Amino acid sequence: PDADSGFSPLERIRRNYSETGFRQAAFQLDQMRAMRLAVLPPEQRATEYTQLGREYLSEGLLPEAETQFQDALQASPNSADAHAGMAELREASGDPAKARDEAKQSLIMKPNVAALLVLARLDLADKQLAACAQDLSRALQLDPKNAEAIALKLVVQQRGQTVP
Repeated sequence: PDADSGFSPLERIRRNYSETGFRQAAFQLDQMRAMRLAVLPPEQRATEYTQLGREYLSEGLLPEAETQFQDALQASPNSADAHAGMAELREASGDPAKARDEAKQSLIMKPNVAALLVLARLDLADKQLAACAQDLSRALQLDPKNAEAIALKLVVQQRGQTVP
């Protein structure tokens, strides 16, 4: 506040939104991130891209998430986490066949909860309760406290299928 006049400027609220400006800033941030990631080892680069992809996916930004998962797979084609992320993306975009393929590819590389949960949700949607229960059982062996697996287990049990 200006002590002489008693005037204190108020923060102005911007009433318009420029998508072009937002996209340009996002592009510049992506370029800066890419330069930083370029010096990392391939596995670490894949991990970073996969994490970014999951963040975009959780925000519902599917095209941006796909770009990050593809970058992760370019950095390290054998990244189980990147394939699991791609499976989640394919599931979210309504392509169950490709989601199942990516999840299976991920599981070949390394057993992981994310890929097993994709398979479990797909099996549940296909009314394959026994297969769903088996996927959930494997997921819970890997991470007994996984909230999503526990919730899905309850749904399967309510439908009359036991989860070992």
